[in-house]
Amino acid sequence: MTGAVPRARPAVEEVRLEALEVAVEQGAVEVVGDELDELLARADFITIHTPLTGDTRYLLGCHGLLSTQGQGVRPIFDRLFREYGLPGAIRSDNGVPFATTGIHGLSQLNVWWLRLGIQHQRILPASPHQNGAHERMHKTLKGEAIRPPRANLPTQQRAFNAFRRLYNEERPHEALAGRPPAALYRPSPREYTGTLPPVEYPGHFIVKRVTNAGTIRLKKRLLFIANALKQHPVGLEEVDDGIWSIHFCNVLLGRVDERDYIIRA
Repeated sequence: MTGAVPRARPAVEEVRLEALEVAVEQGAVEVVGDELDELLARADFITIHTPLTGDTRYLLGCHGLLSTQGQGVRPIFDRLFREYGLPGAIRSDNGVPFATTGIHGLSQLNVWWLRLGIQHQRILPASPHQNGAHERMHKTLKGEAIRPPRANLPTQQRAFNAFRRLYNEERPHEALAGRPPAALYRPSPREYTGTLPPVEYPGHFIVKRVTNAGTIRLKKRLLFIANALKQHPVGLEEVDDGIWSIHFCNVLLGRVDERDYIIRA
């Protein structure tokens, strides 16, 4: 979608806004659309939020971006990982840039997460209740920092920053026995250096590097895996006669049978 503030306000600069909130121990991500139509008729809002099962509601960041593409989102994650450490898991919906319709929903962003040892948990389609804590926070964010939308991206960002400070440091949370999130939050002990660790597979695996066309070769057949895996190594394990499991990091992507060479998730 292309986002813009309502045309009834001609003095307002056209922008696309995404609210990005990130938590490190376990995050939750959602693409939100229809309920904001009355505010930003074609805007995208992406939120990455606090653990659903943890003891904190701390928001590590809330940023306005110009695009929903992974190129714009990844630098935000990079900065927050450096400051707060690597999460054990991030929960998201199935929208761009967090997932695609390809095998295992792989995208450039979640492939990067997997290489960093971050488990990617995707909620079921049309199941916002699986992000219940996130939904409650997002309702508060919309009421206090988005309605009405600010005139341009810099002023919208200032509203996000003010909301985050209030939400983390001052507002009492019923789920936290009346304490603010800052009273409980601690950074992750997993340090992020900016480099990708090597991918290691068991010795009996056959390791293939995915080509720039997203393919590997098995025996004499060329198999398309995923564009998101270009130049990443995958591991092939023969689990039965002529039946191979395809792994990426610690994720089973699917199986392929030499009788038809169809990859089945």
